Amino acid sequence: MDELLEKLSDLEHIQWMSWTKYFLENNTPMNRARWRRQINTPYSELSEKEKESDREWARKVLELINSNEIVIAGNGEKSPSQKEEKLYCKDCNEEVKFGDKFCSNCGKQQLWALFG
Repeated sequence: MDELLEKLSDLEHIQWMSWTKYFLENNTPMNRARWRRQINTPYSELSEKEKESDREWARKVLELINSNEIVIAGNGEKSPSQKEEKLYCKDCNEEVKFGDKFCSNCGKQQLWALFG
């Protein structure tokens, strides 16, 4: 979990650097007005172009998580591929039941619990 946390934190820093560089290079009155509007707009009400910008970074998070072969579930239901697979705690390698928030062996929080 610590390794994934560090990789996600690194990605977040890259996202912040990208945004800050863009901000410093494009800090115009017109852009500031647009950014003020965006910070007061829920994601669901953004334009498709604005949503795609957010999706770009969300995809990077998913790629990172998938590259670590982490199982994530948001609603507690098993996907078809998870029904046959056994799941193991990343910290102690003990088998865990899908949806358990903590490993019964070592007590560590399981990743999908962070997204549920």
